[in-house]
Order: sequence, then C-alpha cells, then structure tokens
Amino acid sequence: IVSEEAHELDHDGALTARASAPEILHAWVLKNFESDAALRAAWCSPDRRAEILFELANRGARLSDVLRELEGVPEGIDMCDVLTSVAFGAEPRTRAWRAAQAHAQHGARFAHLPPEARAVLDLMLVRYEAHGPSEFVLPDALQVPPFDEREVGEYVEMFGGAAPLRAAVEELQRFVYEVDAPAG
Repeated sequence: IVSEEAHELDHDGALTARASAPEILHAWVLKNFESDAALRAAWCSPDRRAEILFELANRGARLSDVLRELEGVPEGIDMCDVLTSVAFGAEPRTRAWRAAQAHAQHGARFAHLPPEARAVLDLMLVRYEAHGPSEFVLPDALQVPPFDEREVGEYVEMFGGAAPLRAAVEELQRFVYEVDAPAG
C-alpha cells in the first residue's frame, strides 16, 4: 500500500471529500483538545490514550499511516508528539529527549523514595525510551525483563504499598509529558 485515503460522507451518504491520515488526525485533535498541553495530559492515562488511538483509527488515521505519510519524523519519536506536531505545530520530541528531561527536571521529586524504588523509576524511563508509554502501564510494566526477575509484590514493598507505587509511576509519566521546553 503506497497511501490510503479516507472519505467523508455527507448527511445523504454521498462522498464529499478525501482526506489524508494526517489531515484527519489534525482535524480530530483540534476538535477534541484545546492545546497540545491538554492532549499531553490526556495521553498520560493509558485508558484515554487507547481511546484516542481507537478514535483516530476509526476515522482513518492510524498512526502507522500518519508516520508513513509524514516526512522528516525523528527516529524514536513519541506518538503523542506526532499528534501535537501535526495538530498544533509543536516541535516533535523523541522519547529519549522526554526521558532525559523528565529525569533532569524532576528526578529530585523522588528523593524521598528508597534507592531501589528510584532505580525502578529510572529503569521505567529507560524502557519508555526504548518502547514507549506502554512501559508505564501497571502491573504489566513489572512483568517484562528485567522487572520479571522479581515478583510484583516486591516492587510494591519497595514503594511502601500499591497506592504509592501507582502514584509514583503516574507522576513520572506526567513529568514525561509535561516537559515541553527546548533542551538547553
């Protein structure tokens, strides 16, 4: 497949326009989010992220199609940045950039945690950099290498309970997506 086109129908079911995947993405994101910050905030929730991807795919804008149709997309770009770049003209950031910025700007926020717990969060950032935001989904993220070397309960203990573990991972993910300033 070289390219795909999506067709829009009018109220009578007649074809009215053809739109590319990036055009569909652009229109849908602008209709549903007031800013790139609002989109990034929604993207932090795995459930909301899945809804966004589902809605876009249903409208003919699968991200794989969007990436294929766009030129100059950096290697390792976060899919959220594809959305914000196409819809809002935001500078696309790679996962490596986001992970480094989150660590540099917010690493001290987790200083109260035991060293083992901080190491878990650091490793989650490394896995995010390599694989994307699915690495923040609990408990799944703790059941893949190298986390699978321990039982999930051991990680819960490191953080002082399931709720603090979940809160730390959610906060880390927010830090990843709220960082927006250019690297200095």
